[in-house]
Amino acid sequence: MENFLNAIKYHAKEFKKLKSGVTKIISHLDADGLSASSIATRALSKEDYKFSLTTVRQLDDFLFEELKSEHFSALIFLDLGSGSLKQIEEIFHDKKVFILDHHKPQDYKPKNIIMLNPHVYNIDGGKEISGAGVAYLFAKALNPENSDMAHIALLGAIGDMQENNGFSSELNNFILEDAINSGKIEVKIGL
Repeated sequence: MENFLNAIKYHAKEFKKLKSGVTKIISHLDADGLSASSIATRALSKEDYKFSLTTVRQLDDFLFEELKSEHFSALIFLDLGSGSLKQIEEIFHDKKVFILDHHKPQDYKPKNIIMLNPHVYNIDGGKEISGAGVAYLFAKALNPENSDMAHIALLGAIGDMQENNGFSSELNNFILEDAINSGKIEVKIGL
Protein backbone atom coordinates (compact mmCIF):
# COMPACT_ATOMS: atom_id res chain seq x y z
CA MET A 1 0.00 0.00 0.00
CA GLU A 2 2.81 2.40 0.87
CA ASN A 3 4.36 2.16 -2.61
CA PHE A 4 0.98 2.89 -4.20
CA LEU A 5 0.40 5.93 -1.98
CA ASN A 6 3.94 7.20 -2.65
CA ALA A 7 3.42 6.87 -6.42
CA ILE A 8 0.18 8.85 -6.15
CA LYS A 9 1.93 11.62 -4.19
CA TYR A 10 4.81 11.76 -6.67
CA HIS A 11 2.56 11.95 -9.74
CA ALA A 12 0.25 14.51 -8.10
CA LYS A 13 3.31 16.77 -7.79
CA GLU A 14 4.04 16.18 -11.48
CA PHE A 15 0.44 17.00 -12.35
CA LYS A 16 0.68 20.32 -10.51
CA LYS A 17 3.27 21.41 -13.08
CA LEU A 18 0.60 21.17 -15.82
CA LYS A 19 -1.57 24.04 -14.63
CA SER A 20 -1.43 25.96 -17.91
CA GLY A 21 -3.65 24.68 -20.68
CA VAL A 22 -6.83 22.65 -20.53
CA THR A 23 -7.15 19.26 -18.88
CA LYS A 24 -9.61 16.86 -20.49
CA ILE A 25 -11.28 14.42 -18.11
CA ILE A 26 -12.88 11.21 -19.39
CA SER A 27 -14.84 9.33 -16.75
CA HIS A 28 -16.81 6.11 -16.65
CA LEU A 29 -20.58 6.56 -16.57
CA ASP A 30 -21.46 4.53 -13.48
CA ALA A 31 -21.67 5.26 -9.74
CA ASP A 32 -17.92 4.82 -9.26
CA GLY A 33 -16.95 6.89 -12.30
CA LEU A 34 -19.39 9.68 -11.46
CA SER A 35 -18.05 9.77 -7.90
CA ALA A 36 -14.50 9.92 -9.30
CA SER A 37 -15.41 12.75 -11.68
CA SER A 38 -17.10 14.66 -8.86
CA ILE A 39 -13.91 14.44 -6.81
CA ALA A 40 -11.62 15.34 -9.72
CA THR A 41 -13.63 18.30 -10.98
CA ARG A 42 -14.00 19.74 -7.50
CA ALA A 43 -10.27 19.30 -6.81
CA LEU A 44 -9.28 20.94 -10.10
CA SER A 45 -11.74 23.78 -9.54
CA LYS A 46 -10.18 24.51 -6.15
CA GLU A 47 -6.79 24.84 -7.85
CA ASP A 48 -8.15 27.01 -10.72
CA TYR A 49 -7.39 24.47 -13.44
CA LYS A 50 -9.18 24.79 -16.78
CA PHE A 51 -10.84 21.49 -17.62
CA SER A 52 -13.67 19.82 -19.47
CA LEU A 53 -15.41 16.59 -18.54
CA THR A 54 -16.92 13.85 -20.67
CA THR A 55 -18.59 10.77 -19.19
CA VAL A 56 -18.75 7.59 -21.27
CA ARG A 57 -19.99 4.04 -20.94
CA GLN A 58 -16.83 2.73 -22.58
CA LEU A 59 -13.80 3.78 -24.57
CA ASP A 60 -14.15 3.22 -28.30
CA ASP A 61 -12.76 4.38 -31.64
CA PHE A 62 -15.49 7.00 -32.04
CA LEU A 63 -14.55 8.65 -28.75
CA PHE A 64 -10.84 8.56 -29.57
CA GLU A 65 -11.51 10.20 -32.96
CA GLU A 66 -13.53 12.92 -31.24
CA LEU A 67 -10.78 13.53 -28.71
CA LYS A 68 -8.15 13.88 -31.43
CA SER A 69 -9.92 17.03 -32.66
CA GLU A 70 -10.04 18.64 -29.19
CA HIS A 71 -7.34 20.93 -27.82
CA PHE A 72 -6.02 20.03 -24.38
CA SER A 73 -2.61 19.67 -22.78
CA ALA A 74 -3.38 16.85 -20.35
CA LEU A 75 -5.81 13.96 -20.36
CA ILE A 76 -7.15 12.16 -17.29
CA PHE A 77 -9.08 8.89 -17.48
CA LEU A 78 -11.13 8.07 -14.38
CA ASP A 79 -12.38 4.56 -13.59
CA LEU A 80 -11.40 3.38 -17.06
CA GLY A 81 -8.47 3.38 -19.45
CA SER A 82 -6.39 0.53 -18.03
CA GLY A 83 -7.82 -1.86 -20.62
CA SER A 84 -6.85 0.39 -23.55
CA LEU A 85 -3.27 1.35 -22.67
CA LYS A 86 -1.70 0.59 -26.05
CA GLN A 87 -4.36 2.45 -28.02
CA ILE A 88 -4.31 5.46 -25.67
CA GLU A 89 -0.53 5.69 -25.86
CA GLU A 90 -0.50 5.45 -29.66
CA ILE A 91 -3.18 8.12 -30.12
CA PHE A 92 -2.14 10.57 -27.38
CA HIS A 93 1.65 10.13 -27.51
CA ASP A 94 2.07 13.93 -27.60
CA LYS A 95 -0.09 14.58 -24.49
CA LYS A 96 0.40 14.09 -20.77
CA VAL A 97 -1.93 11.18 -19.94
CA PHE A 98 -2.97 10.11 -16.44
CA ILE A 99 -5.04 7.00 -15.83
CA LEU A 100 -6.65 6.80 -12.38
CA ASP A 101 -8.31 3.41 -12.46
CA HIS A 102 -8.80 0.26 -10.42
CA HIS A 103 -9.62 -2.26 -13.15
CA LYS A 104 -7.12 -4.93 -14.16
CA PRO A 105 -4.80 -3.34 -16.74
CA GLN A 106 -4.08 -4.52 -20.25
CA ASP A 107 -0.91 -6.62 -20.48
CA TYR A 108 1.11 -3.76 -21.93
CA LYS A 109 3.76 -1.55 -20.36
CA PRO A 110 3.14 2.04 -21.47
CA LYS A 111 6.09 4.42 -21.73
CA ASN A 112 4.29 7.76 -21.84
CA ILE A 113 1.26 7.16 -19.61
CA ILE A 114 1.11 7.77 -15.88
CA MET A 115 -1.05 4.93 -14.64
CA LEU A 116 -2.12 4.97 -11.02
CA ASN A 117 -3.73 1.58 -10.68
CA PRO A 118 -3.62 -0.60 -7.54
CA HIS A 119 -3.07 -3.77 -9.60
CA VAL A 120 0.38 -2.48 -10.58
CA TYR A 121 1.22 -2.52 -6.85
CA ASN A 122 -0.23 -6.01 -6.21
CA ILE A 123 -3.43 -4.59 -4.71
CA ASP A 124 -6.73 -6.07 -5.88
CA GLY A 125 -8.61 -3.10 -7.33
CA GLY A 126 -11.78 -5.13 -7.58
CA LYS A 127 -12.03 -5.48 -3.80
CA GLU A 128 -9.67 -3.05 -2.10
CA ILE A 129 -10.26 0.35 -3.73
CA SER A 130 -12.59 1.85 -6.31
CA GLY A 131 -11.83 4.26 -9.14
CA ALA A 132 -13.29 7.02 -6.98
CA GLY A 133 -10.92 5.94 -4.22
CA VAL A 134 -7.94 6.32 -6.55
CA ALA A 135 -9.25 9.73 -7.68
CA TYR A 136 -9.71 10.73 -4.04
CA LEU A 137 -6.17 9.75 -3.05
CA PHE A 138 -4.85 11.72 -6.04
CA ALA A 139 -6.97 14.77 -5.13
CA LYS A 140 -5.80 14.56 -1.52
CA ALA A 141 -2.18 14.42 -2.72
CA LEU A 142 -2.84 17.55 -4.82
CA ASN A 143 -4.16 19.39 -1.79
CA PRO A 144 -4.71 17.91 1.70
CA GLU A 145 -7.86 20.05 2.01
CA ASN A 146 -9.47 17.65 -0.46
CA SER A 147 -9.80 15.14 2.37
CA ASP A 148 -13.28 16.64 2.76
CA MET A 149 -14.29 14.51 -0.27
CA ALA A 150 -13.52 11.09 1.24
CA HIS A 151 -17.21 10.35 1.64
CA ILE A 152 -17.68 10.68 -2.13
CA ALA A 153 -14.97 8.07 -2.70
CA LEU A 154 -16.88 5.72 -0.42
CA LEU A 155 -19.96 6.11 -2.64
CA GLY A 156 -17.85 4.83 -5.54
CA ALA A 157 -16.68 1.86 -3.48
CA ILE A 158 -20.24 1.06 -2.43
CA GLY A 159 -21.40 1.40 -6.05
CA ASP A 160 -18.75 -1.16 -7.02
CA MET A 161 -19.95 -3.56 -4.30
CA GLN A 162 -16.80 -3.24 -2.17
CA GLU A 163 -18.74 -2.78 1.05
CA ASN A 164 -20.40 -5.59 2.97
CA ASN A 165 -21.17 -4.64 6.57
CA GLY A 166 -18.02 -2.54 6.46
CA PHE A 167 -14.92 -2.46 4.30
CA SER A 168 -12.52 -5.38 4.43
CA SER A 169 -9.60 -3.59 2.79
CA GLU A 170 -6.94 -1.37 4.27
CA LEU A 171 -7.26 1.25 1.51
CA ASN A 172 -11.03 1.65 1.75
CA ASN A 173 -10.74 1.80 5.55
CA PHE A 174 -8.04 4.49 5.20
CA ILE A 175 -10.52 6.53 3.10
CA LEU A 176 -13.33 5.76 5.59
CA GLU A 177 -11.16 7.14 8.39
CA ASP A 178 -10.66 10.37 6.40
CA ALA A 179 -14.43 10.61 5.87
CA ILE A 180 -15.10 10.19 9.58
CA ASN A 181 -12.38 12.71 10.50
CA SER A 182 -13.82 15.26 8.07
CA GLY A 183 -17.17 15.04 9.85
CA LYS A 184 -18.98 14.15 6.62
CA ILE A 185 -20.11 10.75 7.86
CA GLU A 186 -20.69 9.05 11.16
CA VAL A 187 -20.37 5.34 11.75
CA LYS A 188 -22.61 3.64 14.27
CA ILE A 189 -21.93 0.05 15.16
CA GLY A 190 -24.61 -2.39 16.17
CA LEU A 191 -27.62 -0.83 14.48
